[in-house]
Amino acid sequence: MTQPAGQPDRIGEVLDGKYRITRIIGQGGMGAVYAGEHIRVKRTVAIKILHAGANGVDEMAERFEREAQAAGKIGSEHIVEVYDLGMTAAGERFMVMEYLEGEPLRSRIKRQGRLSPGEIVGFFGELLEGLAGAHAAGIIHRDLKPDNVFLVKEKAGRRDFVKILDFGISKFTHMEDGAMTRTGVVMGSPNYMSPEHVKTSSEVDARSDLYSVGIMLFEAASGQVPRKGATFAELLFKVVYEPVPDVRTLAPEVPAMLAQIIHKASAAERSQRFQSAAEFRAALLGLGRELEQQLAEAGTGRFVDETSGQSTVALSAAGLGPGFSSGVVAAGGTLAVPGFGAGSQPSFGAGSQPSFGAG
Repeated sequence: MTQPAGQPDRIGEVLDGKYRITRIIGQGGMGAVYAGEHIRVKRTVAIKILHAGANGVDEMAERFEREAQAAGKIGSEHIVEVYDLGMTAAGERFMVMEYLEGEPLRSRIKRQGRLSPGEIVGFFGELLEGLAGAHAAGIIHRDLKPDNVFLVKEKAGRRDFVKILDFGISKFTHMEDGAMTRTGVVMGSPNYMSPEHVKTSSEVDARSDLYSVGIMLFEAASGQVPRKGATFAELLFKVVYEPVPDVRTLAPEVPAMLAQIIHKASAAERSQRFQSAAEFRAALLGLGRELEQQLAEAGTGRFVDETSGQSTVALSAAGLGPGFSSGVVAAGGTLAVPGFGAGSQPSFGAGSQPSFGAG
């Protein structure tokens, strides 16, 4: 990727005497993301730099600081880790993050058309685990979308580890709403915003994030977003007044149980949605167990994991797509898909989409 137009050539530049920029990863209207290394420990990092013009905008500076604060407060393995904050010699803010190799969820959906039920259970189960950590820390993301869900290629022998990116417009529930957004400004990505978020950001709570996950589920299962508008205003109007359709009107092959989960998650009324990320995740894991049972009844073999001693069922790909090609379901009912779980330390990078610009 080429250097951002009108911006200085930063390759080789050293920031704060510690971080050397090695190449550009991506760019947006307000900044750019670079690959770099910590000079002393030789650690590969990702460095996000606000363009000079954006540094003078108080709101952008606040978002930048908020993103780092949110990541540090949550402390979940499914939240991208922020190592450092600083200023360049020219007075531009920069943030140093873990380097991730992989691709955004949006790229995966675009390439495959839609995801299999197995992939959905695995990816979104991990997403909701990270989101539960954020909500427990009193932080609401407010801009969840496929661009902000990153699938780390591989770490410690596990594939597609989920990381949540860009808490730049997150809401800290213990802080005053007026300090977080400007009056009359819609902040977020319209296709994934909840009706209450469109109407007034002061009413946003954790269930708004769960609505956004429901819309992403719809897109992952069908390959399409549930609503489209010719203009920004038309799309916002539909979000508030047009119910999300049954996903099976676009993709009849979606399992009924998954369609029910999507329907509940994307309900217009907050009281009718899942009330917590944990409840939402439990429903998805229940879907995994249901699909596993179908495979077991079809004659799938049962075996014992020599490491844990647990009885497991090998999930075949028959009828379920690639997401179930190598997963197992433990006897206790927990779905385990290689590429997920504790202990992975994914490292931001190639294939990532910078968290700048229009959503």
